[in-house]
Formats: sequence, C-alpha cells, structure tokens
Amino acid sequence: MSRSGGQPARNRAWEILEPPAVGDRSSRLFDLFMVGVILLSVAAVVTRTVASVAGPYSSALTAVEHWSVAIFSVELLLRLWVANLVYGDRRGPAWLAYLRSREGLIDLVAVVPFYVGLLLSPSSPVLIGLALLRVLKLVRYSPAMGTLWAVLVNERSVLLGAVTIMLVLLLFSSTVIYLVERDDQPEAFGSIPAAMWWGMSTLTTVGYGDVTPSTPLGKLFGAVVTLLGVAMFALPAGILSSGFTKELKQRRFLRTTELVSGVPLFSGLNASDVAKVSRVLNPLIVQAGQIVVRQGEDASSMFFVAGGSLEVNIDGHRERLATEFFGEIGLLEGGTRSATIRALTRCQLLVLEQSHFDELLEGNSHLEKAVRRAHCERRAADVRRMTEMSGGGSEDG
Repeated sequence: MSRSGGQPARNRAWEILEPPAVGDRSSRLFDLFMVGVILLSVAAVVTRTVASVAGPYSSALTAVEHWSVAIFSVELLLRLWVANLVYGDRRGPAWLAYLRSREGLIDLVAVVPFYVGLLLSPSSPVLIGLALLRVLKLVRYSPAMGTLWAVLVNERSVLLGAVTIMLVLLLFSSTVIYLVERDDQPEAFGSIPAAMWWGMSTLTTVGYGDVTPSTPLGKLFGAVVTLLGVAMFALPAGILSSGFTKELKQRRFLRTTELVSGVPLFSGLNASDVAKVSRVLNPLIVQAGQIVVRQGEDASSMFFVAGGSLEVNIDGHRERLATEFFGEIGLLEGGTRSATIRALTRCQLLVLEQSHFDELLEGNSHLEKAVRRAHCERRAADVRRMTEMSGGGSEDG
C-alpha cells in the first residue's frame, strides 16, 4: 500500500474511507453511517416485493432507493479518486485495479442494477436479486463479516473436501433408495434424480415428510442415512468454528504486535522479540469515566490502547491522549505517575506488568540491550528538545 505525500485532502479521504484508526471519530462515524444506509437500502428492496406495502409507500421506498444509490455512487467515486494510494504500485491504472478487486466489484454491484433498471424494468427479478447483493458491502464495514469471509477463504480447500464427501453420500444414498423403493413407490423413487430429493432432505436432517420409504429395508436405510447426515453436517460446522477462532486469535495477535512495535521503547526489536512481549500482555476493559491511573501512584505497568479514547490530566490541564500507549518510562525508571488518565469511552487496553517485563529482560539479553538502547536514545532526544526549547526561550526574551 503506497500513500503519496502532498495530497492532504486525498489522504484524509482515504483515512475516512478505510477502517478507522484508534481515535479517528470521523472515520468511525462514516462507517456507522454507511452501515445504516446499506441496511436501509436492502430493507427498501425487500419491502418493494410486498404488494400490500409497496403500493401505499411507493414514493417513500423510491426515495430511499434513489438516495442510497446516490450515496453509494459518491462513495464509489471517492474510492476511485483515492485508488492510487492503495493500488499505486500495480501495473495499469489504479482505478481499474480497484474495480477488479473484490471490494470494487461489490461496490459496482451496489449501483449498477439501479442504473440498468432506468433503461429496463426496475422490477426485473434479476435486478432485484443483484440489488440485494448490496448487503455484501457490510463485509467492509463489519469486522465480524470480514472475519467470516477470511475464514471461508482460508478454509476453502477443507470445506470443498467436506462438500465433496457430502455429494458422494448424496449420490450413494439416492442410488440405494432408488433400488430399494422404485417398485413400491415409482412416482417418488422412479429415478435416481427423483430420489435425490429424499436423499438431500434426509442427509440435511430436515425430513419434510413428503417422500418417505415404505419398505422395511428402505426405512432401515433411511435411519442410517439420517445418522450419517448428522455426522456430516457437524464436519463443516467444526471446520468453520475452529477457523473462526484461529482467525480471531491471529487478528488480535497482529493488532497487539502492531501496538507493541509502535512504542519507541520497542521499535528496534525484531519480530521474535515483539512476539514475546505481545504474549505477556493482559487484556483490560475500562468503562467510560473510569480512572486508569492516578497521578502520584507507583508506576509499575504500561498500557496499550487497543480501542477507545482516554483523557490525560496533568495538574488540571486536560487533553485527549494522542498516542496508543502510555506508562512505558515507568517500567524502566519506576517512580510515580506524572498524570491521571481517565477513559472517555469504553476502552480495550493491554497491560504489561512490571514483573512480566522484568522476566522478559532477564531471559533475553538481546531484548534487554535493545530496550535499554531505545530508552537511552529517547532520553537523549528529550534532553536535546528541552535544551532547544530553553535556548529558544532565552533568545526570545
């Protein structure tokens, strides 16, 4: 991903359109707004298929459709405008690379059916079906749906194997029941394709009851197929469950390592050392208004901000916390807290305790040297900055 400098408006538009960073209120509000528009648009398309509702509220539903498409169109144009910040390193035009991506195709599908409907019949079943695909835009704005999509992609080979086994079982069960029941019920089991309806409803354990075996052997085989169906449908469910858990752990670990790497104290560490620090962090949920640390308390831990906003109060001067971490100097120098920090919203924090930090340093001389060196460099930079500020103040006076 490349972001060119000298384009503040385009860069800011990119930041708002992309998943929000910690503390970016504008980006968060934009995401919530787009989720609302998507849900309202899909609800309007669904409601238009109900004749008793579509008639009296036709004008309102049409207005929702027009406004939602207008918003989706503006979003699409903005994403084309900032495409060079994401796809600038690709061959060919950046906007074309975006339109070929999964997100670009979904954004196109969200608006194209409407404009095609202006030329053709807007009530065409095909266009209605395509318009409902707007719900796929939630993948971008909903972390849960994005995670589920990633699981489906990552586990596609295993899921394909499970589906293949189920198709083999479907063919096998349909063939056997055809051979057993075709003479007694030729209208229901007269062919293997006809018997597949029973096979599918039995393997899925739905059992509509419209087609059932009548012979003793057919009933016995039906019971066996039902048990196989229960076992087979547990297989993809287990695959998705384990894949979802694995994906969540991986995303949390990557987010944690990103937070750790952003701290000047740990910026010089290699990936292995950053991972070691990440593993000893403890999660902490803080509610809005709760004090995280108080001025004058012993400094025995540092905090990483995984989500939410905090306020710093230094001797009555209050301002929003501008970094994604605080308390790192206390780990090395000890002493007391120099400020009171309070949660403005519900916050997700990761805590590195002094005892865990000391254990990391004792067991890894390379890590200790890197941390000490970074600490000395930061302290030297602070001294130089304070000297420059005091020198500048003297000259001004």
